[in-house]
Amino acid sequence: MMTNETHIGTEHAEPGHLSWLRVRAFSCADALLKAPESVLVQSCADEIRYALFRLLKETALPALDVLYYNGELGSDEELPYCMEERIEKACPRLMALIRQTESDFCDSLAEALWRVAEYRAEIGTTLLQGRIFRQITGLEFGAGDRHNGGRCVIIFTTDAGKFVYKPHTLAADRIVRHLAEGFFPGLFYVPQVVCGKNFGFCEFVENRPAATDRAARLYYYRLGGFCAVSRMLGAADLHRENMLSHDAMPVPVDLETAFSPVLHRSIDENAQRELADTLHASCLLPTQVNEQECSFLFDTSDQNVSAPVVDGERRTLGYYLDDFLRGFRETYRRGMAQRAALLAFAERTENFPVRTVLRSTAGYMKLLRRARQWKWLCAPELGNEVKRVLSLAVKDYVPAAGQAERETAAILRCDVPYFTVDMDGHDLCDAGGIAEAACVDTSPREHFIRCLRLLSEEDLAFHCRLFTEAVEQSGPKPRET
Repeated sequence: MMTNETHIGTEHAEPGHLSWLRVRAFSCADALLKAPESVLVQSCADEIRYALFRLLKETALPALDVLYYNGELGSDEELPYCMEERIEKACPRLMALIRQTESDFCDSLAEALWRVAEYRAEIGTTLLQGRIFRQITGLEFGAGDRHNGGRCVIIFTTDAGKFVYKPHTLAADRIVRHLAEGFFPGLFYVPQVVCGKNFGFCEFVENRPAATDRAARLYYYRLGGFCAVSRMLGAADLHRENMLSHDAMPVPVDLETAFSPVLHRSIDENAQRELADTLHASCLLPTQVNEQECSFLFDTSDQNVSAPVVDGERRTLGYYLDDFLRGFRETYRRGMAQRAALLAFAERTENFPVRTVLRSTAGYMKLLRRARQWKWLCAPELGNEVKRVLSLAVKDYVPAAGQAERETAAILRCDVPYFTVDMDGHDLCDAGGIAEAACVDTSPREHFIRCLRLLSEEDLAFHCRLFTEAVEQSGPKPRET
């Protein structure tokens, strides 16, 4: 069966360089489909072909357009026979980027398929209600950014249901799930996970926002509880894309930043430590990136998919502040009452790599788009220019040379840089090892423990004031009922 995209491609003539890119993508994908690890995805051939085609267009088309419309690639009739040679001559870096993108896509997908096959029984038992799937019937790419050689989140549809593959450890999700079940049952739902080494699979949850005023009130009460738990963990970067809802139940997903270290490269380190001991870095309070609100508590746009929709209106925190604060206070005080047990839980939590976000993904994506432009690709000092941009101070944070070098290498490969700090660690790491040694002031475990010890009525009142003032200043105010 032809996809809509296939149909469009056959009905409308496309420029020769785009046709060449399509043929190249399809040939590369077809080679992957002949490999043993692809036996389960034969019915998904078109999805894989077009996923690679879209990725190559995103990566190479801006620069290819310049070459093509400047006449440097020749006529459409010539292109199938000389395209690669002429790109190589005009811009060797562009041809290398095309080959790297193809290689990364095929290698990362083959790796994912091997892992799915290896964990097939456990995926069925844990994530698909005991049903072992026989065939994969659909793949959805692009549910997250690409890291570490093109690896990305993939949603698999099978004859037994859906599950999600993530190319990073899911230990944080598993730990928060255990903590929620043991200390704060019924407040929020963390999807089930199957953990491999530095990768994992998680339960697929269909987003279904609360649709009545009563369900919305309960949702925000529970969300207040989730935010109180986030305060105890020392969580960071819990933006709107990390929250779903299932009626009145908050469903946090992708909890790789549920724990966080404190780095000691701030211009004002005392102020940094004080901010780290609040919800400042959590993205729960109003957080603007590129003039877009990232907090799932305050974003009124349709991109905030977890927020209740009542009478056709997306209801954010301002409508239900009292319910939210009641949930926050009750859960916070429950944490204080269970402090000794929570501290024991924190002490015995396993050591694992914790995702550490040093810059906004939006900032990285902006630089990635620039690095793919013709002018930048042809610059002999591209790497130095990217590194220069990444070496600039970000607000009150000063990047170190080791970090900027690793970020530059990732950007030139069209990856979003991905850093971790071990739960007990003080080094900043990436897939290549230590990016910068001894740059962490407080490890994620130490920060978790410190946040638990700081729980107090004074801190509770402070955070309630933060949320109240944020609602008062965010506007527009909720309508009178």
